[in-house]
Amino acid sequence: LALAGLGANDWETGPSLAMLAAGGLRHGLGSAAARLQGTARRAMGCAASSEATRGSTTGAQATEYAAYYVTVPSKKIAYAVSRSLVESKLAACVNIIPGVESVYFWEDKVEKDQELLLMIKSRAGLLDKIVKRVKQEHEYDTPEVIAVPILGGSGDYLDWLKANTLPR
Repeated sequence: LALAGLGANDWETGPSLAMLAAGGLRHGLGSAAARLQGTARRAMGCAASSEATRGSTTGAQATEYAAYYVTVPSKKIAYAVSRSLVESKLAACVNIIPGVESVYFWEDKVEKDQELLLMIKSRAGLLDKIVKRVKQEHEYDTPEVIAVPILGGSGDYLDWLKANTLPR
């Protein structure tokens, strides 16, 4: 966003990286815009393709899609949870983000652990099923499962997300 000249509060209404790159190409910014467009495709993660960055952005109904955050202690657990969610169509995509350091209160003391963060893209209506599946695959007594509504995004990406998850 800093490259695009947007402030921290502009993310909701500001243009996407893909839109900025496409506009830059139309305005003769050449290779810099092409690099930005490549960054947009890579940042999109799952199902990234040149076609996926061409779609228009759309506002999703707040109850239709959600990003879920789950922390896990190891790659083994990360892959088990991710694969289970995607194979069962409870999630269209799971990003495994390494290098998370968590500080938390547990059993009357402050703890600190190295973890991985799963960013799960799915439908909001699948919350209960996702929580149940995470608990089945996870080794923590109380695994973190937090749902955040997806307020909008690339129409192509949201269509792909919808096509690759259970209806409810």
